[in-house]
Amino acid sequence: MTRVWLLAAIVAAHAAACGDEGKGDGGTFGAGGNGRMDGGAAGSAPTSRFDEEEITGCDQGGTQTVIATSGSTVALASLAVRSTTQTCMTMNGPGQVSVYGVCYAESTGGPFAARTVTEQQYLAVTGVGLALSSSGQATLAYTGGPPAMLRCGASDLVIVQGSGGTFGAERTVAAGSMSGGLAPGMEAQCLQNVCNSGDATGFWPAAAHDASGGLLLAFRDLHFGFANDDFASSDVELARGGNIFTVDVSRGGGAFMHVASSPTGPVVAHYNGERDSSINGIYVHRETGAGSWDVQRVTPAKIGEMFGFSVSPTGKMAVAYYDADMVRLRFVESGDGASWSAPTDVDADGRIGQYPSLAYGPDGEPAIAYYRCGDYDRRSTSCDSNKDGLYLLRRRGGQWQRQKLRDEAGVFDGLYPALGFANGKAVIGFQVRSFDASTMKNDLTWHVLRER
Repeated sequence: MTRVWLLAAIVAAHAAACGDEGKGDGGTFGAGGNGRMDGGAAGSAPTSRFDEEEITGCDQGGTQTVIATSGSTVALASLAVRSTTQTCMTMNGPGQVSVYGVCYAESTGGPFAARTVTEQQYLAVTGVGLALSSSGQATLAYTGGPPAMLRCGASDLVIVQGSGGTFGAERTVAAGSMSGGLAPGMEAQCLQNVCNSGDATGFWPAAAHDASGGLLLAFRDLHFGFANDDFASSDVELARGGNIFTVDVSRGGGAFMHVASSPTGPVVAHYNGERDSSINGIYVHRETGAGSWDVQRVTPAKIGEMFGFSVSPTGKMAVAYYDADMVRLRFVESGDGASWSAPTDVDADGRIGQYPSLAYGPDGEPAIAYYRCGDYDRRSTSCDSNKDGLYLLRRRGGQWQRQKLRDEAGVFDGLYPALGFANGKAVIGFQVRSFDASTMKNDLTWHVLRER
């Protein structure tokens, strides 16, 4: 079904229903004296219109949605929760794992056509990767294959490729911890050949194309993935041209992976939350020449699930993340990936900024889609279905302007947003969660907003 959302009308309706919670929407934002964001006088209420469509054909989809665009083609991928479990056998004995669908949806301007491409057994939900070539060929990357020797659930890096929503046979890219090279300076971390040990790999896959059209695949290698110290010693790996290269060695990184192309080569961004404050945070690894890599720890913050990352055609880079301790959306940017700005608050109106997705728009400025959980309450971290919603920030003239896109009462709307631009217009895929009293279960639906 399709609905038209007039943003100014939504803002007015929400302000009437929730009092001061509508304050500042559509204005220009800067840090107020209380450290939270206050609506400024500059800027006018946005009048952009978005068409909303519920994506059917992939039941219970929308978890950890990602987006890719090429010309007028828009592709979305996500994971879908199933109600079934399966028994997994390893050397440690049997175990129960959940079944998830890997969903794909595509549009070339008309309605989205979606389907479940495959179903996999997962111990934990660890993302899906998606890339579109200039010709419109889609690459879908996911954790698949059989269990590892010591870890239940899918444990290989697998891809399928196709066009128009039709995919060929799946191909295993990595089935074990085999690396053909290490980033300079990481050699000392590869003790006792740990870089080539284990068979639990392919987690948090991300996909992109480089300037020549070659496929880039970044993923996390857990080695054995059984003990806690396996997670704290995980690698970040990059597959391209038939070779697997270890970008970050045995330091626990690899969650919420991103990969992109820059003027100097591939860029890999990921989160490490496995160690301690001396090493945890968001990292950006950038190839600066043949065999040369630069690494920057852009923030040591403890973040929420997922973060936003993008590289502009000119090489600018930006990261948006939900700071779990400060309970707000923060942003850092770099002109070339070598030096980064200090983190700045871009929205702190309540418990806000979760699942951020970032993309550079056609004007060369960053935009961020994200979820507002509800009002700030130091006694509770629960979200409020009557005060949550989907938001979009755009930077214009050096100022951030916020638009409220969706805030339907009684449902959790705007989960796992994925932001992209097609033909100069914003496109956002997201999930809506509601409670079905008849079945006593959550009902998940997948949606997309397209700017007119």
